[in-house]
Amino acid sequence: MALGAYLVIKYYEESQQLDRFNSTFSDKVTGLSQSIVAIEKVLIATQHMLEVYPDLNQQEFAHLVKDDLLSGTSITGIEWAPKIAIDQVAEFVSRKQQAGVFDYQIHNFPNGNPCVHSATSHWYIVALAEPSDKLGHELGLNFSSDCEMSTSMALALQQNKITSNQFTSDNGELGIRLFLPVHSNGEFSGYIVGLVMMNELVDSLWGELTQSKNYVLTIYNDVKKQNKLYDSQWQTDCSDKTECFDSNVFHSKSVHLPFANQLWHISFSESQQQGSSLVYASLAAFLIFLVTISLSYYLFTSINRFQWANKLVEEKTATLRFQASHDELTSLLNKTSLFSYLNKFIEQKKHGQFLGFSILFIDLDHFKKINDTMGHLVGDQLLKMMSQRLQNNSRHKDLLFRFGGDEFVIVLPELTNEHQVIKIAERYLEHCKQSFHILGQDYRISASVGVSVVVEPNITADDILRHADIAMYQAKDRGRGQVLFFRHQMQEQLMMEHRFESDLSQAIDLDQFVIYLQPIVDSCEKLQGFEALVRWAHPIQGLVMPLDFIPLIEKTNKINRFGELVAKKVMRQLNELYVKYGDKCPYISINISPLQLLDDRIITLLEEQLQHYRLPARLVAIELTESALIENHALVKKHLSRLNHLGVKLFLDDFGTGYSSLSLLQHFPINVIKIDRSFILELNSNKVEAKNLVKGIINMAKALNMNVVAEGIENKQVMEQLINNGCDSYQGYMFSKPFSQLDVFNYLEKHDLNVNRQKAHLAPTVSRIEQAKLLSV
Repeated sequence: MALGAYLVIKYYEESQQLDRFNSTFSDKVTGLSQSIVAIEKVLIATQHMLEVYPDLNQQEFAHLVKDDLLSGTSITGIEWAPKIAIDQVAEFVSRKQQAGVFDYQIHNFPNGNPCVHSATSHWYIVALAEPSDKLGHELGLNFSSDCEMSTSMALALQQNKITSNQFTSDNGELGIRLFLPVHSNGEFSGYIVGLVMMNELVDSLWGELTQSKNYVLTIYNDVKKQNKLYDSQWQTDCSDKTECFDSNVFHSKSVHLPFANQLWHISFSESQQQGSSLVYASLAAFLIFLVTISLSYYLFTSINRFQWANKLVEEKTATLRFQASHDELTSLLNKTSLFSYLNKFIEQKKHGQFLGFSILFIDLDHFKKINDTMGHLVGDQLLKMMSQRLQNNSRHKDLLFRFGGDEFVIVLPELTNEHQVIKIAERYLEHCKQSFHILGQDYRISASVGVSVVVEPNITADDILRHADIAMYQAKDRGRGQVLFFRHQMQEQLMMEHRFESDLSQAIDLDQFVIYLQPIVDSCEKLQGFEALVRWAHPIQGLVMPLDFIPLIEKTNKINRFGELVAKKVMRQLNELYVKYGDKCPYISINISPLQLLDDRIITLLEEQLQHYRLPARLVAIELTESALIENHALVKKHLSRLNHLGVKLFLDDFGTGYSSLSLLQHFPINVIKIDRSFILELNSNKVEAKNLVKGIINMAKALNMNVVAEGIENKQVMEQLINNGCDSYQGYMFSKPFSQLDVFNYLEKHDLNVNRQKAHLAPTVSRIEQAKLLSV
């Protein structure tokens, strides 16, 4: 049996190792290929921006090449080398020095090889380089001083695509420069240069494998394996054979991968891991042998089993007694003991000895992030150290309890003076904020403290803890890291919120929501579509704006039910318009919460509704905010791609107020950018900065093949500025304020879908505050 188990498990383990090796190689090669594509996209995106704005200064270039543009691409940095006539080099250097780069000088490659037989009237000199802390030393570097560089640049210009050239850094690391020509106003103006260090590129994808002695990764720039770009064992001293890769190769794979004008040959090998496939096989044989030994041992020890059992019962009883009153992790008194002590203090009223007391309810801020990112091992160790720190800094009479999770309770007997209590609470709070050294790393964490002062004995332990808990959550809502005393107004406010939450749940069940529509027009003020805006028709409070109830719907996990209800209403309205107007029917955009993109229910619903009503998908648009693209990046991208494949347009709402960047936009299938109304309102001030900002957003969108909608249009002057800048569509009170679904046909009858009106329909003037309330979603 032992031999059979050994052979079967050995075969299974070797098969598993081969499958794991093939899967690892495939995943890593795919990741490297995607990284190369990302590098090329970054260079092309930067090329488009320099074609639009060829005269960027250092600050503007640094704003363009932000860390989030380069993140995930393994690019060390990006440089701009403009075309400079040789007789204008001195003037160029003077301009750079006057612009603030006082030490700007032209310098050639230290070991450069000039082209002897080549004459040129222009130089290509690094004018801008970001990040400056990594590439500042390359400012003024003359690429024309090296023949190989000149050849690569000439090839890039001739073929109008990315070319490359290898170089070695001052510390001996191999790198690649990527050249991409830039044309401004139809004329060649210089090169975008990207720097990629081979060690950084490979380590970002293969790091955990290349650092292992069991694997070897080599990359050549030719199939003949003569020009080596990378070798994972370049630092290994092979004088000691135990430190080198085992020549007995167990698995090996290779692939060819194009990069710019190079063709990489990637070879990945794994050595025979001695004994790696024999561990479980040997363990199985050992276990079978161990069973035989255990049976013999059991027979030998059965004579003393009664004495052993009695001793075990005594130890178990003592352990259970301690566990009943103490927390297992921190050894502090537990929740059961807390209630027992509180009831004991309250019972003192029967003997006329009640002196009052206070309790501190402490909850660690953002403790869940430590558990999720660093693991429960670190989290548990932090809780142990926190409990020890509280004990070491407690007063003689203070009673410490672990209430549960990351919550602690401290009872201060015979202390009811708030001035004294807050001093003690803040002292505990300061000790909580000090760093914790765990497994070689320092962690800092704050805490929120809720205080309940008990001066009357006519109260239950449940009420005391509930009051302290309410104060603690109020402290978190007010910014965390502070001490807050319980006040009865807090409980009344909480009850009001609970009633509002109950009304909201009933509103979803009874469908108390109505849809308002606001037109979106083109530059001739011809209707293009509508944005659907939701209102809560509260039976007592009247119309409630979205800002007053959408956050509560998201907080109480009702957003999917609510979102499906709104989507069905909009699709029903869209069907009525399509039946009447056919192909002339305007589209309707629906706002979607970021939480709705965590699963595919809303996508499935839209598919079913489009099929049910037989509507063209182009009539439906989805509006989402930038925050929806940040978390669960891969899942959100998958769902948005599914909508895009369906034919539904994707609008990015409130652009510029959140996490806007080139790196964000290029990874998602966004069709339309909506400029936030706050930027549009700034155009009324005639500030040059506001005009340039809006113009820059529009140009960037055009470079990425996206349309632009401007929100919050109030007057003709602003609209004319936007038209001159190339904006596509417009929305605001200048054209119409939102109206109910019942008024949509009246609006369409007054605005013939076939005629471009020459005068805007001026809506009644309203304050910006009222406008924000009516338009918020």
